[in-house]
This record gives sequence, C-alpha cells and structure tokens, in this order.
Amino acid sequence: MKELGLSVCTNWMIPGYSLRMFAEMRGYVIEEIEQLDKKSLEIEENMEKRETKFMEKYGTDRLKWSAEVWEKYEYDDEEYN
Repeated sequence: MKELGLSVCTNWMIPGYSLRMFAEMRGYVIEEIEQLDKKSLEIEENMEKRETKFMEKYGTDRLKWSAEVWEKYEYDDEEYN
C-alpha cells in the first residue's frame, strides 16, 4: 500500500494514515463511500430538523429545559422525526 501512495494519505487530526483518503485517491470502493456520505448527510439533516422542532416547542435556551424534555430529546425518536 505504501508503494501505491499510502504515505501521502496521512490524517492530520488522528496520527496515522487515512485509509479512506487512500481508497478515494486510488479509485477503490467509490460507490460505497458515496453511499456512506449520503447516509451521514441524511442523519445530520434529520438531527438538525429535530433540534429545530425542539427549540421551537421548548425554547432556544437549553438550560431551561426540564429533565423530561431532555429525556424526550435524547430518546424519543418518534414524535420529532
């Protein structure tokens, strides 16, 4: 792998090599990576929508949220999705 360019695929945030960067650079498993990226984006968008709904209902100051509200926020997926 080093002969194929792994040495240029270092990860600056986590010491070591980035296998994802290497796979993208070499053209390996691109479809799978794109599917994972799409799924990650969908999850992030859903989380943002859910957070917005909670803030509309319970206020933007999270310090004022009750324990019950926090429990709903953390664990109740059905009401706000």
